[in-house]
Amino acid sequence: MGSVAAQTTALFSLLLPVVGVASIPFVGLLLDRTHLSTSFFVINLLGILFGIFSYAGARGCGGPVVQCRALIGWRPRRSPARASCIQSFTVQYVSIVLLVVLRPLFYSAVSVYCADMYAPA
Repeated sequence: MGSVAAQTTALFSLLLPVVGVASIPFVGLLLDRTHLSTSFFVINLLGILFGIFSYAGARGCGGPVVQCRALIGWRPRRSPARASCIQSFTVQYVSIVLLVVLRPLFYSAVSVYCADMYAPA
């Protein structure tokens, strides 16, 4: 069936438009029935979860903090990549789902914010 990278890319390519279209009613309900600050709270929460899951699911994980420490010559006793990262495809798939849910909500909320703040009175 192909490599894992090809399968992950195919999943992302499938989910991005499907979830984008399917989320329109839910994004509309959230933006219409709640205050804009509530929408941004949901966006921040999803963004934090996406960051956690995408860092945890990264292959060869180390992240920018470990790379910066390596540049200055700091050597940990234990490998931080082994201590803090989960190399799981399930976690990577969860991060893809979080991203495709977060994306339409973020773009819609920013549009609503700009319309509220900068529209002519």
